[in-house]
This record gives sequence, structure tokens and C-alpha cells, in this order.
Amino acid sequence: MNKFYFLALYILFLVKIFPEDKPKFTVGGTAETLETRFGRESDKSKTNIYFITGYKEAQVAVEKRNERDLASFEYRSQNLYFSAGHRFKPINGFYILRDEKFYSAFQNPTQGIIQQPLKQSVWLGLNPNSWSAGIFMGKEISEKNLSVYFKTPKDIFAYTYSPETEIHFSALNLREQRIFNSQYLTLSAQGIGRRETFNGYFNTKWFIPKEGLEIESSNYREINNQLFVINRDDLRGDSNSRGNLFKLSRFHYDRLEYFQLDSLNKTEKVFGANTSFISGKLGALCASARGYQKFQKDQILQETTALGVSYEYRFLSTEFMLRYEERKNRDHLGELKFTVRPIPEWKFEISSLVQKD
Repeated sequence: MNKFYFLALYILFLVKIFPEDKPKFTVGGTAETLETRFGRESDKSKTNIYFITGYKEAQVAVEKRNERDLASFEYRSQNLYFSAGHRFKPINGFYILRDEKFYSAFQNPTQGIIQQPLKQSVWLGLNPNSWSAGIFMGKEISEKNLSVYFKTPKDIFAYTYSPETEIHFSALNLREQRIFNSQYLTLSAQGIGRRETFNGYFNTKWFIPKEGLEIESSNYREINNQLFVINRDDLRGDSNSRGNLFKLSRFHYDRLEYFQLDSLNKTEKVFGANTSFISGKLGALCASARGYQKFQKDQILQETTALGVSYEYRFLSTEFMLRYEERKNRDHLGELKFTVRPIPEWKFEISSLVQKD
């Protein structure tokens, strides 16, 4: 309760000292319910309610994560940065000091408004001309000795290192960089861990708007199921895996795709082609073909091919797909995807797959 008294006094202080320039307030929360026979009872429900207020260069947050009462403070000026608590940090990056049991989809490189929930940490650094460098301590990364951090303006690149645990973190965020006049390049990457054992991803996208041509590549490495899993209901069994995705498309509907997943001694491959035979402003009717392969120590365990038909629609960030696929091994597959972003800070998405046999 002392934290909430502190917040009330802070608000009264701001209103009294700065009556004309009122402080900003943000109130929100997240709730998650998971129903599964494989998860722990304590992991089935998670709630996080937060209140953030700030004035000019300072802001304070109080929150309740399940049964824990937490408080955080941040001060950011043109020359100095300081933060302490469970909510604020000077660099963007999903994996650095994240609280694995909680997740904020509001932290987005372009539309993010709410910081990712963190483990306890303290940051102190210099902040001249939007460059930033300094020291920090954080739970499970550097609890006894200081770590260092560095970031560039516009959060294009960030790096941290902990001598105590020898854990590195790096992030690259170059969005739609214009090259060769009418071409755009996007590079996005994050990695965390030791040199030999790290989790991370690296995404690239090359886009030529006039030709409608997109080339995308995505690669990731996951150790001990730490990259994607945010709950304990993990049935994959393999703790280490690598994934590679490549896509070449023209005006979205005509595309070639390839995906490969390597885990322990198993390898899975999916490759296919999609083309539209009727297309317009209301979407496209498409035909597709795919191949599926599963290997173990270079020996084929399963292999089949498939033909499919679909209706697809895409405009800006709105996307819809309804697809039916029939495989050579007599499997039948239905796919549904719907994504819409009515305003920049909101996103609604449904993804579903129904398979017979």
C-alpha cells in the first residue's frame, strides 16, 4: 500500500506545482486464461493491472502482477537516463530482462505505447543527442556486478553485456530504409545468451513497391524453449531448434515459399507455390501446391504433396485467407487467417487450422 500512497502524493505534487501543464496518465491491464491438462494450475490465469503517470522527463508506474505489488520510476532527459523497478529500460528489446510469465503486445517498434513487463532492474546512463550508454543491474543477469549497455539514436542498434553471467544481448531495428531510389530494406534482429548457447532471430525484407516484389527471409534459433514459449504448456519435446523461412512474392498473391525446421535429429521441410487466376480490389482466387517432408538422420520418415484452393484478400495491414488443401496421403486441411488493424495501436487476429487424420 505504501507504493500507492507514494503515487497519490506524486500526483498531488505534479498538479500543485504544475497546474497549467497537467501530467499524463495511462491505465490498462492484461488478462490471460489458459485451459489445458498439461499446464500447472498456477499458470492458468494471469493478470497485470498497471497505472502510469508522468510529467515532462519523469514517469512513475505502479502495477499488480497476480499477487505482487510493483512500482517503477524513470527519468529521461537530453543528457541523463535513470530507471528502477519492473517496467522501464532505456533500450528497446523484447528478450532483455523480460518477465516470461507476462507479455505486452503493445510494445511495438512503430506503434508501441506500453513498455514490456520486466524483471527487477536498475539503469543509469548518459543520453547525449539521443545516443545512450551506461550501466545496469538486473535479476538473473547481473545481481552482484555491473553490466554495460549501449544504443544508437532511433533505437536502430542496441547492445548489452554482463561480465557476471557472460550474457550478451543485441538488437537491430532498421525499418523500411530507402535504397536505390525506389527500393526499401528492412532488417530486424534480436539475440540473447552466451556465444555458444543463444536464442534469437534475424528477419530481412526487400521491397520494390513499383513492381510489387517482396523478398523475405526469417531465421531463428531456440535453446531450451526460451524464444517463443510464454507458458508451460509446451508439447514439442525438442528443446533446441532452428528455423528458416524464405518467401518470394509479387503483389502478395503470386509467391514461392520454403520453410525448414531442424530439431535434434529431425528435419521438417515445407515448400510450395501459390498463384492467383482471378484477382482484383476485392481479393483473389488462388491455386496452390505444396510438398511436405520429414527426415531423421537423412532418412525420410514421411513425405507427401498437396493441392489447394483459396480466397485471399490483403490491403495494407488487413489480411484474410480461407484455404482448403487435399494431400496425396488423403489428409484434408482447412486454414483460416484474419488480421485487421483498425487504428495503429489496435490489432485483432484469428489464425486457425483444421486437419482430418
